[in-house]
Order: sequence, then structure tokens, then C-alpha cells
Amino acid sequence: MAVNKKMIILGLVIIGIIGWLVFNQSPNLPPAEREALVADYLKVNLRQWSAVSPVCRQPFAIYNLEFTDKNDGTVFYEDGYNVYSADFTYRLDRNNQVVITHFAEPFPIHLSGEVCPD
Repeated sequence: MAVNKKMIILGLVIIGIIGWLVFNQSPNLPPAEREALVADYLKVNLRQWSAVSPVCRQPFAIYNLEFTDKNDGTVFYEDGYNVYSADFTYRLDRNNQVVITHFAEPFPIHLSGEVCPD
């Protein structure tokens, strides 16, 4: 009798895990739609993810976004003085909201060395 209870509990746990995996995933959007969602998200939220601050508190501008895999990409951005690139990993939640799971240390492509005028 104890073995049957264990098998039932194990079965329920497995069913629960499978159900969570199925219902917690984002619908499978076409790549162009996924990339558009990520681009829109980064335009608004890049400053919070970048480990560098823009010179003169200028907003960052994204000038290129490359997707290297379904959930990986590289963003190229600048602040009017300096240019950076950073690799990132993301996922979409079940409501198609972008969740950044990794944002690498920005790599400086060009540093102007300029400082803000007084």
C-alpha cells in the first residue's frame, strides 16, 4: 500500500512539472516579433542594464541589435561620446514580456575621452 501511495505522489509531481512547463512558456512567436519586443524593451530599459553610465547623462541610443540565437543577442549603443557593445540573454514570459536573464559587461568600441562641459 505504501508503494502505491509513493507511485501516485510521484505521478502527481511529474504531471505538475509537465503542466508548469507547458503553461509557463511564452507562445512561440516568429523571430521578427520576438526581436521587435526585445528592441522596444532595450530602448526603454538599456540604462538600467548597462554597467557604464552615459557621458553628460545623455540617453543611450541603440544603433544596432544583432540576434545570434533564439534567446541571445548583442546590442551596440552609444551616448554621443562613447560606443559600447554588450551580449545579452533573454526570454519571454507567458505574457510576452521581455525578461533579461544575462547582460554582459559592456565592451568599449570607441571611447572619446571627452568630458562634460561645465
